[in-house]
Amino acid sequence: MIDVETFAREWIAAWNAHDLERVLAHYSPDIQLSSPVAAERVPGSGGYVEMSAVGFNSDKTLALLYAGHSCGGLCGGGTYHLLKKADGKWTEINWPGTTCTWVS
Repeated sequence: MIDVETFAREWIAAWNAHDLERVLAHYSPDIQLSSPVAAERVPGSGGYVEMSAVGFNSDKTLALLYAGHSCGGLCGGGTYHLLKKADGKWTEINWPGTTCTWVS
């Protein structure tokens, strides 16, 4: 069984260290977050955004993940995010072909 206090302390330490790898290690690969900010920024999402597992290159200086949303059975969308770690900080790299919109 998970010790909740230890888990919380480790998550807070990772968050405060801005350590993406340590923060994401606390989540399932099929995480789904709800946020009023997400609801504002992604209309129709209801504040729910799905995120893929994060893939890293061998030296863990690049990370790729997919974030998407569904606004019902007939619409949704998502975006790939490529992040680069430099000087201990992750920043997003804008590159062509990151948007993937789907409609059924």
